Amino acid sequence: MILNIGCGAKDSRGDVRIDISRGTNASLIADIRHLPFRENVFSIIICQHVLEHLQEDDAYGVRDQTVAIDEMYRVLKASGVCHIVVPWGWEACAFDHKRIWPPSIWRIMLDRRGFRKIEIRGRGSIFDFQNGFLDYIFHRLPLLKPLT
Repeated sequence: MILNIGCGAKDSRGDVRIDISRGTNASLIADIRHLPFRENVFSIIICQHVLEHLQEDDAYGVRDQTVAIDEMYRVLKASGVCHIVVPWGWEACAFDHKRIWPPSIWRIMLDRRGFRKIEIRGRGSIFDFQNGFLDYIFHRLPLLKPLT
């Protein structure tokens, strides 16, 4: 099953689509910090343009982001894949963005929460890496196939 977190009004991907706002394309109204699912349910999680909107609860502004990452890890299957997109560079300057972290901090946060095989890629050209969006693709466990 595929979970789409923060689907908004236009995104219809996923078997289960959640958003915190009403009037969206969500099949369920829910908060990423308190996902209403049991453990190890989803094989894929899509989370695009959500984490940068979470409030800052501690001096470093990381509590809500780490709680959200912990929740995604909890509901992701052991061999699952999670895809996060967050803005970086000029795209990150929107007024409603609460916290933007550089790629090195995201890597540390994801690693400390148990994710492995973390890939960080800029979208499009080399200039997009500095001024566009970063794709964070990470796996709960390495997806290695045995040699046959």
